[in-house]
Amino acid sequence: MEHKFVFDGMIKTAEDILDGKAKFQNAQVIVVRTENDNEYGVFIADPLTKEKTEEKAFIKMLCDKNERKINYILCLWQNGGIDIPSADLRRMFADLVPENKNTGIFVMSDTGPSLIKLEITL
Repeated sequence: MEHKFVFDGMIKTAEDILDGKAKFQNAQVIVVRTENDNEYGVFIADPLTKEKTEEKAFIKMLCDKNERKINYILCLWQNGGIDIPSADLRRMFADLVPENKNTGIFVMSDTGPSLIKLEITL
């Protein structure tokens, strides 16, 4: 159950990013774990905006660090919910490299964290 270990680390990263942030109605944190086992996260104040400023900057940062291949994605809403990222951000992740279609996105089930493939959410 390796993904439970990965989830625990990623949720801690997400909570650390959220700590002390101002409250926004739709705010969320996206944390990714790359093929190099590095974690990166971004606070998105409003994922419903059309501009996707924070999302685009996050993708650019990953590209600048040559961290395009993503193994896991976690989306933590500021209210504590865990869900899939916006359709636009999922498409951005998928467009980085073809292998990202197999990236696992954490979702919550009755038994705890589970994974779904990015590919089926597009």
